Amino acid sequence: MLVRNWRIAVGGPLWELPAGKREPGEPPADTAARELTEETGYTAGAMRLLGSYYTSPGFADELMHAFVATDLVEGTASPEPGEEVSARAWTVAQIEAMIDEGGFIDGKSLAALFLWRRLEGRC
Repeated sequence: MLVRNWRIAVGGPLWELPAGKREPGEPPADTAARELTEETGYTAGAMRLLGSYYTSPGFADELMHAFVATDLVEGTASPEPGEEVSARAWTVAQIEAMIDEGGFIDGKSLAALFLWRRLEGRC
């Protein structure tokens, strides 16, 4: 699942993996599961940590935790007020074509995809 998310900093929408900020004291896996449901409507039967990485350590201390969600059950999305997101299922081949065409350029999503492909033995 990818979400199309309006990003003020780039002046337009980007296709991204579901993501969001952790609530104080919230475990990263709980954040990932919550954001998946809020942005896509899907609930995961299982969440597996792919890895963690700093998004931009030259000026920020944000530590990103990437997960793969499996055993998905469809539901209803409930974005936060003011969020302009729409969700869509994509195949890996479609995402790779988007990368080749320059249409999938969100850094945190590219890093998570790399970690997933590494787990799957594809790189």
